[in-house]
Amino acid sequence: MKALTIVLVACFLVLSSATYSQTLKLGVGGGIALIHGNKSFTDDISAGGQGFSSLHSVRGKVAVSLASIPISLAATISYHFMSGKGDFNSSAYQPILNGSTEIKMRMLSLAVGGQWTMYQGPIAPYAGAHVLLSSFGHSTRTVTNASGVHEFSGGSGTNYGIGFALGAEIRVLPKLDIDLNAAYDFNTLFGGSFGTSNFNTFGFAATVLFTVN
Repeated sequence: MKALTIVLVACFLVLSSATYSQTLKLGVGGGIALIHGNKSFTDDISAGGQGFSSLHSVRGKVAVSLASIPISLAATISYHFMSGKGDFNSSAYQPILNGSTEIKMRMLSLAVGGQWTMYQGPIAPYAGAHVLLSSFGHSTRTVTNASGVHEFSGGSGTNYGIGFALGAEIRVLPKLDIDLNAAYDFNTLFGGSFGTSNFNTFGFAATVLFTVN
């Protein structure tokens, strides 16, 4: 509930600034990212990790440009999918945990920040920085072995961080742009209820932006 409240307040603030803006843009898109983090996330399942090497995401974005200056306020909400597969066999754990294993986890993140447009044109490059709220959903571990199929649930929680991006908006039609960017996010920089497990991502995203006014 706390995470949802922060999301709604952030989106309200960005949309409210449209009253004083030159342009309001709304968009949808997706992306892929490599995971850099604690070995408990990235190691193979056979080595005791979760086997997460990358994640895929769908996203929505709202951006408002400020009058007379080359800066836009932007908020992006993304839903990320992570999964890992492998065989796990260890005498240190109960036999029910050994077998063919699949682990899945979801993450909802909100990024709110600013974008500085380097110059205007059909291709408008920008640099950006943002603060992050990342809500990790319960992970599920499905194990298949001689005794059947067993499912276990892991923890969940919310963390805070920061990120940086470089990108460009490419004008396709007068009211339609393609936003391409690369970003590095420190998703768990400030701890929070998910701990300080060093979950960083380096990703690429594409968003179709529609100009509203």
